Amino acid sequence: MSVLVAATAMHAQQMFRGGKEVDLILCDMKMPKMSGLDLFTYTRELQMNVPFILITGYAEKEKIAEAVRLGISDIILKPARHQDIIEKVRRHFSMDISLKASYRDWE
Repeated sequence: MSVLVAATAMHAQQMFRGGKEVDLILCDMKMPKMSGLDLFTYTRELQMNVPFILITGYAEKEKIAEAVRLGISDIILKPARHQDIIEKVRRHFSMDISLKASYRDWE
């Protein structure tokens, strides 16, 4: 597994447009010029169906409800311990592996 780092949401957009494949996106809600929800919407417009974990320090019920409605895979509230972030990422990868294994059983 490799990790790609984008300094801004616009840089992430450039990577995605350039065909960079990713298995999971971990993104902050508040970023300059574009929110994490905007980046999420952009990835879906590109038909990137990968888990998208949003990190936020703002526990605004409206924003969290919007994220859930849009289909965000998971939300991490700040301040978050490193172990909590690692565990959420690990859980999404093991879910993906389980889904792939289940699909193979049906073939």
